Amino acid sequence: MHYLKVFCLAYLLCVQLTTSVDLLSEIKQTINHVKRQHHEKGCTALQESTSCTLPAAAEETRSVDTDKSALPHNTECVTYDGCYTCMEGSWVTSSCPEEQHHRGKRAIVATIAAVVGIVSGIVGIIQAGVEIYCKFFCKGDDGEEYRPPQFTSCDGPASPINTPSGERAAVVTWQKPAYQEGNAGEPKLMLVSTSGDSGNTFEAGYYTITYHLVDNQGYKDSCSFSFQVKVRTCPWPGYLPNGQIVCGSGDIMYGDKCQVSCNQGYHLEGLSTITCEANENFNADLPTCQPKQCPVLGTPPHSTDFSCTDGDNYNSVCTLTCDSAAGFSSSPRLTICQEDTNWLQPVPRCKDTLKPEFTNCPSQAIQAYADRGKTTAVVIWKPPIASDNSGNVTVEQVAGLQPGQTFNEGSSMIKYTATDPSGQKAYCIFAVNVVTISCELPSFSDDNLMFDCTHGYRYGSQCTVSCKAGLPLNGTNTIVCEKDNSLSPVTYWDLGGGIPPYCIKRPCAVLTAPKHGALSCDNNMGGSFCTMSCEANWDIPRSAISVSMYTCGWAKGNWIPTADVPDCTAKHVANRLRLKSELNYYSGNCSDPSTLAEIKQKFVLVLDNSGLWTDGCPCTVEDVTVICGEARRRRRRRGVDIHEDKVEKRSTVPAAIITWHWAVPIQNGSISSADEQLIARAERMFSLVRNNQLDIGVAGFEVKPGSFGYGESNLVCPPGYLGTYRTGTCSPCPAGMMYSKTANDCVRCPLGTYQDEEGQFQCKPCPRGFKTIVGGARTQDKCIELCAAGHYSNSSVVPCDACPVGKYQPDAGSSACLSCDFGTTTSGTASTSASACQSFDVIVDGPATILSKGGLDANTDDWTISMWMSTRSAEGSIEMKQPDGTLPFKLTFGQTSLLSLFGLTVSDMNMPTSRWIHVSIVYKHGASTVTVYKNGVADNPRTTQSVPSPVFRSGSKLQVKLQTQSDITIRSVFVIPSALSPTDVQLLASSCGNKPNTFNVSINDLIAGSSPETVRVTTPTTCDAVDECQHNSPCNGHTCINCQVATGVNVRTDILGQTARFLLIIVLTTNVNTERVLLDKTTTHAVVMLDLRDTSVMKL
Repeated sequence: MHYLKVFCLAYLLCVQLTTSVDLLSEIKQTINHVKRQHHEKGCTALQESTSCTLPAAAEETRSVDTDKSALPHNTECVTYDGCYTCMEGSWVTSSCPEEQHHRGKRAIVATIAAVVGIVSGIVGIIQAGVEIYCKFFCKGDDGEEYRPPQFTSCDGPASPINTPSGERAAVVTWQKPAYQEGNAGEPKLMLVSTSGDSGNTFEAGYYTITYHLVDNQGYKDSCSFSFQVKVRTCPWPGYLPNGQIVCGSGDIMYGDKCQVSCNQGYHLEGLSTITCEANENFNADLPTCQPKQCPVLGTPPHSTDFSCTDGDNYNSVCTLTCDSAAGFSSSPRLTICQEDTNWLQPVPRCKDTLKPEFTNCPSQAIQAYADRGKTTAVVIWKPPIASDNSGNVTVEQVAGLQPGQTFNEGSSMIKYTATDPSGQKAYCIFAVNVVTISCELPSFSDDNLMFDCTHGYRYGSQCTVSCKAGLPLNGTNTIVCEKDNSLSPVTYWDLGGGIPPYCIKRPCAVLTAPKHGALSCDNNMGGSFCTMSCEANWDIPRSAISVSMYTCGWAKGNWIPTADVPDCTAKHVANRLRLKSELNYYSGNCSDPSTLAEIKQKFVLVLDNSGLWTDGCPCTVEDVTVICGEARRRRRRRGVDIHEDKVEKRSTVPAAIITWHWAVPIQNGSISSADEQLIARAERMFSLVRNNQLDIGVAGFEVKPGSFGYGESNLVCPPGYLGTYRTGTCSPCPAGMMYSKTANDCVRCPLGTYQDEEGQFQCKPCPRGFKTIVGGARTQDKCIELCAAGHYSNSSVVPCDACPVGKYQPDAGSSACLSCDFGTTTSGTASTSASACQSFDVIVDGPATILSKGGLDANTDDWTISMWMSTRSAEGSIEMKQPDGTLPFKLTFGQTSLLSLFGLTVSDMNMPTSRWIHVSIVYKHGASTVTVYKNGVADNPRTTQSVPSPVFRSGSKLQVKLQTQSDITIRSVFVIPSALSPTDVQLLASSCGNKPNTFNVSINDLIAGSSPETVRVTTPTTCDAVDECQHNSPCNGHTCINCQVATGVNVRTDILGQTARFLLIIVLTTNVNTERVLLDKTTTHAVVMLDLRDTSVMKL
């Protein structure tokens, strides 16, 4: 081995030091010769099958010969960059034992000396080396053969090695490898691996343990084994519906425990703790969360059963199905099983809520619609038929027009009497309402259509159709307002069999050329294109600078961006150009206003320092401001305002931010020259900032690179003008527009204004009573007259329509009318004041039935029925009808008046006739009492027995039934779901217009159920809460009639006979100036105007 090292080293050194090709060739030939001589001695280590060529490190030093010599197996070579060993024909990097390394170096020195001293001695050295080699590695003359050591066993521990419970590492032990010694002495066993030795603790993972066996001759043998340290883990237990699993963080190791719990309303079935075992499975199956259960719901009476979403389990929703045919429904609607295993209270039960039906049918006014093109109508109705228990009745019309006659628009009263053989009379009074109906405004989705109509848009009106701006018309040229035959007629425009009219539009409307300018237009590619130009000394206005072209596609015919081309404005040439700049001073405290003022003062001095500015710019400084803010580093970027520059870096330290403008005059109209001067000045500022030459002498403040920036240069224009850099001119807002400081732009004049001048900051208002209907008006003639009070239109200007009945409008220029308050209406159209909305009466002539549209909102035990009414020989009843048709309450009036509850008579009543009376019936279920009030005065309460609850069911309705030859006038009626107090009843009785705070049914809810022609509505109401004839009658035995005059003053009149003569004696005190009295008896009217200054007596 030592020989081979000397041989190898000598050979390598020769390769490095020798430059002669012949010498190297001679050395190699000598080596080959020696190899052949010793081959016969059993030196087989040089066999080519297991030999190596020179190591790569040695090959790199060769400069002459590229031939390679074979070196035997186990040959170890020492080079300058390490040691290598030939293993089965391949070089393997090996360790260099210290003694061998130094020995190798000494051999190298000796060899170098031999090479330098006598070159020819190299052959001798090589021969001696081979002999030494053969002595150690090959059979020699004495027959002894070198035996290297070798491993006989290299077994590792059984793999895998599982970590203990709850641990992520394990102690691993193994037997050291066994080996057989060679004949070079006891070898050294070395653990090469660094991962650990037997008995050490190993984390989970894969390990390879390597041992080396080295003898005294440097021979090295190797062995290795591998093993795995494994942490046993269990998979995640899985998803637990309605519960939670808590297993800690990370993997679930052998020995880890998982806690299992359930959500509220659920209980756990199984173990609450499961443990990961050595077999990587849990010790038990995953438990389940089962819902808690509520008690079983029974089947309540009058029901089929409960229907539940999840049986009796927690969170199950159960609804109850009741016998609806028998009038039962569930209350409440549902219940839910709660987490405490109790059902949500109250549990549904079946309650009786059948909606009753009235057996009688109410009446309503006869509604007629004006004839074609007229405000009158021929109204036909079937005269009322009366029946009597006698079987003999005479019906006679005593007031109003006859059926088939012509009625005017509005309401007309019709009155019939029915008389039986005994002379008893019933009255049938109803109204005939003639309504004029109209069609909607004709449009046909074409704004260019015009309509010339004979009677406006009323039914029957004929309109001639034409187009605006001379556009040709296609389709019918005549339309007629017609109506269908439905009960509530629907109007429509009859086209006479033609197609809907429309105007044939030109591809695009012709644009109006601007004043002092022109339009250059072209038609191609399915559209029109126009550009605007202006005359000399005139300029394109500010609002149109950004519009390069007006375009219109023939498919739609709309100009974009607008069809309103503004007029040219007088040209204003700018004479100055300026540049906005900004500079940040950092680090100092700029929150003190005095500091900001000092910075501004000193910075202005810097800007005025001519020694700093060598650019020759005639620049002036304007608008210097200093604020304290957050500093921004800016790029030198042009084309946008400096406040829009991208920020390179934002400092958290406040800075003094200085902004200013540099301005220069525009000389000889050269904007580019002025711009170059400003840019040169800005570039000079950049240089000063970069070279830190802008110290303003304020302690703590400094500039930094990147703290200066500037934007685009702009023309200096008057306020409201927009500069155009390309032309060097300033443009104002044109006529029809005004400058808005908020928008910093021209805006169109709003509705109601116009502007006929350019460059204005506000628009001119239209004259009083006029307004514009489109924005941007340029002349006053665009102001159109407003709709008058009592009228309206969509645009609020003429042409206008009158407000319909029941609505009014006090203001001019309105687009809609206002509705009258509850319980009031108007007597005609075009009303201009809320005072035109008057209270009304409902007059019903029998036989007829009226009822409420809606019923009670909920069941009620306590209730009040209150109404103002007047009857004349009336036979009828007022009833509450339940959904099942039963009548729990009935008030019968006539010759005998009775009040009954559930068929039991509880009170006899005396109902006066021919005058107004206020009646209230109040029932208290807890006290089982019913009290009747007449004009606010209570009769003795009557006790009731066996009244079921609820007394009135939800949906119960009020109905009024009249017999033949009966009539009733109703001012108000209320069904109240509570028992009113005496005070509340007296308040209702004190005035015909009072109403309770809450109620379910009112007079507004009444509709005619039968004979609608016998029901009418009249205004104003004739209800009179005070009857002066009841006390101190002045008529001396004559008949006294209580009247309510138009102004609301009650008077008493003495009727002397059936003729048209009246005697009125009025005694007035001296403090009365004026009295107006309106007397009305049949067809005779008398109006008396008295103007007395002292006590007087007047006879008529």
